[in-house]
Amino acid sequence: MGGALSLTENIACGHTDKATLWRSLLADRLSKPTADMVDALVYLRDNTAMIAELGERGPEATLPRYGTKEKRSLQLIARSCVGLLGYEDRARDGDLVLFQKKLAQAEQFVEDLLTFRAQTVPTSTVASLKTVVQAADCCEGVFSGSHGEVLTQLAAFLRPSLICAEIYSEIRAAVAAGTMSEDEAAIWMEGTESDQSHMINAMGGRRDCFEVQEDLNPAASLSPLLAGEADPRTGQAF
Repeated sequence: MGGALSLTENIACGHTDKATLWRSLLADRLSKPTADMVDALVYLRDNTAMIAELGERGPEATLPRYGTKEKRSLQLIARSCVGLLGYEDRARDGDLVLFQKKLAQAEQFVEDLLTFRAQTVPTSTVASLKTVVQAADCCEGVFSGSHGEVLTQLAAFLRPSLICAEIYSEIRAAVAAGTMSEDEAAIWMEGTESDQSHMINAMGGRRDCFEVQEDLNPAASLSPLLAGEADPRTGQAF
């Protein structure tokens, strides 16, 4: 009986250690994709005129080459973008038409990317878009010209966005499984500011501040929690 209890205790301890390790790695796992989102965002924010032209004139008029491969890649990017950002009028217009309309409103579109919170993407959406976003991420080198670079950078934003959304889905699953409390999950999931917006603001408003302030840890710029500060709910540091 004593041996059985010892085995049970070891198994329980193993599960606990695994859950603790998973929680301790959340900040690191989120920091890299968030920084990648910021990289792409800075480019897109600086090139809103080309984004608007792409939306207003269409890919046929703005891309040097628009063949079968380019059309397929554009459809993947459009579906990924519309799905992740949760544009509600997609059913009426279709992904590609709606995507082009959003590009035409370039300033608002970039603002949508900046304020996009991966925490809000439903788990079902993450699952349904995973293959699509991964395929869209393979479009590097497909598009040519300056307007093509806009699409390449947009694809570079979408992939890490999905990675973050997957991690936040894991947090929801952990709460459902009882391995994370609702209070702890709320620290990660609740709020109004997006991770990428928080990181840009923490670095002085531009991604290139990383190069100047090398002592700053991108993970620490996601939130006060990730910087190792005390949790306001418990007073304890994470």
